[in-house]
Amino acid sequence: MGKKHEEYQMRRRLQSLKLKRAYSEKPSSEHLEAVDDERRSQGITLSMLKRSVVIT
Repeated sequence: MGKKHEEYQMRRRLQSLKLKRAYSEKPSSEHLEAVDDERRSQGITLSMLKRSVVIT
């Protein structure tokens, strides 16, 4: 559990950094769509991860 969780936290941190950098530059609608797709594809894994974290 521990290692998986650390990996998950690191990925989260990286993701938010990428998003922050993207937003500090003027976000184009094209970019926003890409971020949205990214969020949607991650939403599934994130909710699954959250659930598994709650269970353990």
